[in-house]
Amino acid sequence: MRDSSIRDLTTLAYIEIVQYKNNFIEALKHPYTAIKAIGSFLFPFILLLLIYTRKGGGAANILKEMIKPNLLAAIAMAILLLLLILTIKNSVTKYDPSQFISADVNYLFPSPISPRTIYAFTIIRKCIKGLVSSVLLIVVMAMAISKVSDIHISKLIYVIIAVLIFPLLRNALIFLTYTLSNRFNLGKLIKYCVYGFTGVIIVCLLYSVAGCKNILDTLVNTLNGRFFSNIPIAGWLRDALIAPFVPNKAPIVQTIALAIVTAAMLLGAIYFAAEYYEEAGDSVNYHEKILNTPSTNIYDIVDNLEDTKKNKSVEVFNTKEFTGPWGFIWKSSIINKRTAKKGSVFGYVIALIASVALCYVLRTKDFNSFYPLFILIFLQGAVTSAQISSPLKYELKKQYLFLLPGSAAEKLLALHTKQIVNSVKTDTLMLLPLMFFTKTSVLQVLLLWLIAVTSIVICYFSVVITVLITPPNDNGKNSMLSALVSYIMVAPAAATAAIIAIYLKNVMLALVMFVIISIVIIMIIMFLSDYLFSKIELR
Repeated sequence: MRDSSIRDLTTLAYIEIVQYKNNFIEALKHPYTAIKAIGSFLFPFILLLLIYTRKGGGAANILKEMIKPNLLAAIAMAILLLLLILTIKNSVTKYDPSQFISADVNYLFPSPISPRTIYAFTIIRKCIKGLVSSVLLIVVMAMAISKVSDIHISKLIYVIIAVLIFPLLRNALIFLTYTLSNRFNLGKLIKYCVYGFTGVIIVCLLYSVAGCKNILDTLVNTLNGRFFSNIPIAGWLRDALIAPFVPNKAPIVQTIALAIVTAAMLLGAIYFAAEYYEEAGDSVNYHEKILNTPSTNIYDIVDNLEDTKKNKSVEVFNTKEFTGPWGFIWKSSIINKRTAKKGSVFGYVIALIASVALCYVLRTKDFNSFYPLFILIFLQGAVTSAQISSPLKYELKKQYLFLLPGSAAEKLLALHTKQIVNSVKTDTLMLLPLMFFTKTSVLQVLLLWLIAVTSIVICYFSVVITVLITPPNDNGKNSMLSALVSYIMVAPAAATAAIIAIYLKNVMLALVMFVIISIVIIMIIMFLSDYLFSKIELR
């Protein structure tokens, strides 16, 4: 049996090597395509290097402020705990593997190769594939950080080991949790343990900050304290990830313990990996359909998956409350409830953690030195959200817009109400820490919030212009043009605010003018919406 498994693993590895060889030969035959693929892979790393190594650059200065071992350790601990808790909680009722592809389902699953061998091979394959980009990212960030702070290059090996081990550990944890929940009926017990552990963490954090004057420093010290450092897996991973930034002894013991636990969990997962084909096949088919959808629009994705995903009852608004064009609010609510509940909560938590970390860095800075950074973050977030979640193009294909009564302005507003509200929630969570942890007045935070709201509305409403100037079936290929249109629409407000801030040295007036001009732009788009919609209808 052991010889057979080794022989099967060798065969699978040989097939994978042959596939890479064929891809290399194909790249030699089509060098332009190969250069494009390599360029698209390397571009993010080159961009990071250029941004963070430019002397005197704002990004380099922010990076310098953030490279503090205690802050990095606290952020790493918070993110790792969140990931591990959510991984265990979500795996109790659903097995959603990430290492399988459609070729595995179509060719390996029906083959006589043992399910355990296939499971072990696919996990190792995924780990090796992700190792190249992970190591490259680590090297690039190490080069950038070395420009602004001291770093122990010899300890980068611990970061690489942690990055290599974590995907193995997470995949094994997902399968073990699902197996224990369903095969041994321990789902409720695992959930209670997760809720209890989460409650202990929350109580510990609340107790530590009760009555203290500096909440952020206290939270950082608590997350770096003995209680959190002694949490298995999360504490060991944290110590390995921040090893290059601390002069302490190298985390050899923690790394060895992490490797032993990961190996034990992986062997346990392989041992129980006998009946997973059905769940893995459904998961692969679901994700393949998302990847093959010729658009990044969430409405197109939902429409493409409507036959493969069972409908579930959700509580939404009373349909009688929304008639005519406002019925789109009800429809958006249904899609949001069915597709974005878990993702949105996770996004809100990440936004809050990122904002708290940023405010910790900026806690001694003056408002005038960092408000442009928040405006840029809000603007980029608005542009990205409008591209991904605007339902306008989808509704135009379905022709519902032209069938329902009501003005074009009402339809445009109703279509995007739910998406605008979700984006505003994220930006609001990012602004809340400013009021508590930085030298920022309520009026300044309010103006930043109004800028965020108006930018979101402009970017969503400018989608109607993008639809006019792009082909009807562009399949999401003109995302750069869509982003450019959004930037152009916001440009008058941003340019006016910049001129006032630079030449008049009046930041508050600049922010007020940004809001006023943005509102005027929104009113112009609403006023012209009937004309714009008539042009779309005639296309």
